[in-house]
Amino acid sequence: MDEVLSVWVIRLASPSRIYSALAHGAEFAPPAFHLALHYYSKLAGDSPLALRLPSLAAILVTSACSFAIFRRILGTAPAVFACCLLLKTLFPFAVQVRPYAFVACCFALALYLWDGFNRSEQSWRCVLRALFSHSPSPFIFTAFFSSRALV
Repeated sequence: MDEVLSVWVIRLASPSRIYSALAHGAEFAPPAFHLALHYYSKLAGDSPLALRLPSLAAILVTSACSFAIFRRILGTAPAVFACCLLLKTLFPFAVQVRPYAFVACCFALALYLWDGFNRSEQSWRCVLRALFSHSPSPFIFTAFFSSRALV
């Protein structure tokens, strides 16, 4: 049922209608997820496969970031095992039109960038990577607070 609500919300005609639907309780996920999928669906279509591809990509990014950290700490073979276990655990979230995969991806990216920041002699490069990889953050907060102002 959650996926049905997500798809229903992203198929609305405009961002203002999406905000309105979310403000009236149509869905409980933050509006940035729905806005991103709304514009993505205009490019890639709204087939079930197309709507699940961003979640699948987010889980793959999560696995790649985790592998890089695990390999540095544990070595290659244990890192491969840990990432296989991680993929098995996160796969149910990779096939849903829900924000769970994106949350895992944001945490993995933050951990990867933090790990690079702690190890780097040129920490300013890691700070720049963090700023560019988290550039949607101001938009997410703006969308969230503006949706709260509409209520």
